[in-house]
Amino acid sequence: PTRTNPGEVTLHIKVIERSWLQVSLDGQEQPGMLLEKGEEKEWRARYTIYLICGNAGGVEVTVNGEELGTLGKRGEVVEKVWTPTGEATPTPQSTQATATPTPTE
Repeated sequence: PTRTNPGEVTLHIKVIERSWLQVSLDGQEQPGMLLEKGEEKEWRARYTIYLICGNAGGVEVTVNGEELGTLGKRGEVVEKVWTPTGEATPTPQSTQATATPTPTE
């Protein structure tokens, strides 16, 4: 996998052991998928790729052309976020609305 555009983020997954993945591209959630050993997938996004992996030891990851190896241990659930400049800290995706200001009279 090669980096095609420096203004985007590319994620390449090579599955070495059955793994469940959920990917969001620029905030657009993609359907979750179960991938089998030997499968490979690639995603591109303009700003962010958010990944939840249900078997961190079962996937080898390449981001923006840089091989990162596996994401963790076998059976470990890992959340990662990547941007065009590299790994970012995942922000909890809150469904809670912001505080409502109290009207003053």
